[in-house]
Amino acid sequence: MHGSQPLPSQMDSYPPHLFGSVPPNLKMAEFKTPDAKEIIIDLFAVDQLPDEIAGKTNGFSVEQLEQVNAALMEAIWAGRNEWNRNKVLERVKVTLSEVLKDIKSMQAILPGSFTLSESDSFSVEHDD
Repeated sequence: MHGSQPLPSQMDSYPPHLFGSVPPNLKMAEFKTPDAKEIIIDLFAVDQLPDEIAGKTNGFSVEQLEQVNAALMEAIWAGRNEWNRNKVLERVKVTLSEVLKDIKSMQAILPGSFTLSESDSFSVEHDD
């Protein structure tokens, strides 16, 4: 019984994202269309990003975390059509550095609940 999912023989007429994970007996190549592009992504860098963000935002107030979240989500949304996900990752890192600088500048006006150091920014490598 396949429930609401179509049989594997019918799946080639539907986009793969409709089914969640792709059944192991099917290859992603079966889902390619003539205009399909290959996604480029550095999985190691993506895997490290949450720990880097957590380390940079340790001790932030709820409001500061919301500011970081909003900025990062905006950067991710802006790159939603980018096939090279490494460019999106770079944009997220640059955005995080910018929001950290903004929060630090605000601390000069009003003291915050933590102290940012000069090293609390990402270095961005360009793959041009």
